[in-house]
Amino acid sequence: METTMVGVNRSSRPGNLDVGYGGPVTESTTLREIQDRYPLLDVFPETDGAPQLVLCVMRTAALLERVVARALMPFRLHYAQFNALVLLDREREGLRPSVLGSYLCVSRPNVTKLLARLKDRGLVVEKSDPQDGRAVLAVITEEGIGLVQLAFVAVTRDLSTVVETLPQQDGAHLRTVLDRFRNGLFQALRASGCEEDSGLASI
Repeated sequence: METTMVGVNRSSRPGNLDVGYGGPVTESTTLREIQDRYPLLDVFPETDGAPQLVLCVMRTAALLERVVARALMPFRLHYAQFNALVLLDREREGLRPSVLGSYLCVSRPNVTKLLARLKDRGLVVEKSDPQDGRAVLAVITEEGIGLVQLAFVAVTRDLSTVVETLPQQDGAHLRTVLDRFRNGLFQALRASGCEEDSGLASI
């Protein structure tokens, strides 16, 4: 029996699914690719248990990412850039790109591109590491400090508005449950050997 995903219609072209955005999903598209590209789709509409729980968390995370993205739009920052500036604001002496990438859980090439964009805007500069002349530090500028502090206020305001939709007791309980779930997931991934190549230790 064929399973139909919620919000997905068969296109007129055989073998394709028309999701209305992001291009077609072909029969060869993996479940992981569908989840990565369309996190709000229900790919397990008739399944209870773990899949539905995980998809519920994914949907919630996707919606929260939209809230953050909207708050950051006036500052022309995306979430990774914002996080980088927050970290550099806390570490005014600077951080090595490799350390910053570990905190952000992004690869070295991606952190290089991220810093290049921030440097182009004058938000970050590179300086020699006084402890190792061969290494460089990413250092936030005064302009970067001013921008990220304003952005932080906007993100905090919008997220607070969203969280206030929950009763205070429910919010505290949700945080406890999510902390427990995240810690369990962390232990499971670490036991499977994921930590070394994924930046897991910085989560």
